[in-house]
Amino acid sequence: MVELNKALLAAALAGALALAGCDRFGVSSPAKPAFNAVDITGADYGRELALTDTDGKARTLADFKGKVTLVFFGYTQCPDVCPTTLAELAAVKHDLG
Repeated sequence: MVELNKALLAAALAGALALAGCDRFGVSSPAKPAFNAVDITGADYGRELALTDTDGKARTLADFKGKVTLVFFGYTQCPDVCPTTLAELAAVKHDLG
């Protein structure tokens, strides 16, 4: 009887480990969609965009000519997506130097 309990316990542990590893290999998770970027270089829209920076100075896209520029409109009452996106963007900025 003790041997049977040990065998059942070993089988249960092996099954649990096998199931726990399924997600790591994408078995139970759908594949993430590919990111499709759009190059807007030369676009006709947004050329006259002017926003106020944190120092109160009006900034236009011309101020950033020759630099990679990202404009993100987050909301102060956004409970989940906005803070997560801003954290991801901060990590990208840190990684880029």
